[in-house]
Amino acid sequence: MRNQDNRSNRIWFAGIYYILASVLYVIDIFIPSAYPGMLTTVFLFVVLGELIIHKRLNFVDFADRLVAAYFIYNAVSVIWLVKGGMPVSVYEQEFMTSLLPVIFYYAGRTCAGGLSTGKIRLVNILLMIICIVVVFISGRQMTAAGVAGERSERWIAAVNNMYSTWLGNGLGANGQLAAGIDGAHVIEDLRLIKMYCEQGIIGFSMFIYLMILSLRKCFGDIRKYCIELGIIVPALFLPAGSGMLAAQLTASVFWHAVGMISAEITVTEAES
Repeated sequence: MRNQDNRSNRIWFAGIYYILASVLYVIDIFIPSAYPGMLTTVFLFVVLGELIIHKRLNFVDFADRLVAAYFIYNAVSVIWLVKGGMPVSVYEQEFMTSLLPVIFYYAGRTCAGGLSTGKIRLVNILLMIICIVVVFISGRQMTAAGVAGERSERWIAAVNNMYSTWLGNGLGANGQLAAGIDGAHVIEDLRLIKMYCEQGIIGFSMFIYLMILSLRKCFGDIRKYCIELGIIVPALFLPAGSGMLAAQLTASVFWHAVGMISAEITVTEAES
């Protein structure tokens, strides 16, 4: 009876999402008017609905609650973004590309909870391969970085002109869509600086703590978690212009990996 319940509660669209999104981005190479971003956003909402219907948005431990708080915090940041003089359009784009994929954290937990260790490794390998292939095929390219002094000046200017040190500028305020807006400081090199400026001390601290929880587990057993490290570390330190954490496909892979690590942490702690 329990096995039947588990089967009925398993999610499946979260798995085929990667295939559908990959196909859309490849089609976009040949048909520029395909607008894969809009359709992929619809797919993300379907994944969210699937997680809710099958009751997979579970808050088992502190990390689960922290991810939910991080999502809500960034979602409501549109309030101070608009107060800071930014248009809602920069928020909408960033919400779709970098925040909405956070729901794959919970999809990752679900996947890890229902698969054997061998299958978990296989899923991660496949997701990483899909991520790499799509990134190269669709031509995302790293933004050419200037000299260290120029980068530091841009970072300092962005940090010194934050709407609030604690709240940040709001989601999307330092993204590429903000270029040309009066008073905007676009950060195209280090994504962590961009995240700090947009999320402030509160939001950025949530993210950093989540990464500490995940990386601590990974570095504790590098052989076991080498795949997850191969996904998470490049995403953190690639330039903001490379889009690793701001692309609906690659960002989903990133949060999926974090969710799978968190699920294994919970299982390990429960067994001990």
